[in-house]
Amino acid sequence: MKLDSGQGTISGYFSPDVLPYLTNLAENFTLGQVADLLSIKSPTTHRFYWLLKSWEFRSPVTVPVARLKELTTGQAYPQYSDYRRNALIPAVAELNELSFEISYKEHKLGRSVDKIEFSIKSKARPIPKQLMLPLDKEKGTAVTIVSELTPLQQKVQTRLQKLKLTQAQIKKVIDVVGGEEQLTKLLKETYPVLRDFETKAKPGENVAAATMALLKSTFPAIWAAN
Repeated sequence: MKLDSGQGTISGYFSPDVLPYLTNLAENFTLGQVADLLSIKSPTTHRFYWLLKSWEFRSPVTVPVARLKELTTGQAYPQYSDYRRNALIPAVAELNELSFEISYKEHKLGRSVDKIEFSIKSKARPIPKQLMLPLDKEKGTAVTIVSELTPLQQKVQTRLQKLKLTQAQIKKVIDVVGGEEQLTKLLKETYPVLRDFETKAKPGENVAAATMALLKSTFPAIWAAN
């Protein structure tokens, strides 16, 4: 197993004996979309993602407010109004920008909100691409996985998110900068910008603007063609 702390991912090689077990994890397990998970910025939204994903098959789901808070933020927001403003509304909004379509109703006991009823479904997704990942023979077996983005494109997406580009800008970059060589070059060229941003070497710099300027100067022909 290998941890890539910069990308926030773990990769591993699996033997032929283990592989069938891993690739058939469907019943009683919750499956997530890698691209969605890598784009989530808030830890609270991350908890909501897995929680609502696990409830999707039995939507609509009604849950007591106390239980929902326990599963997502713990004791952080004793007052429901604070929890609603700082956790529930932002998390649902962020998830609805990804693969979810979530709505909810508040049920009151007296004058206080006692339970929340969630309606959860996934948006229709385009037919994904199949990618073959060849592994070393002594380490494991080749695996066919399904993904909307290649692993290299996912790395680029994560890098640009850290550099504060918008989702629209990231999509444009991935659409325009094609091929492994170009994407690898992008990761190499943007690393100094990310390093300076994370170490606060240039505190007054607009990192998103600096990144876009770098991309446009590094790939002028491609951007002009777009």
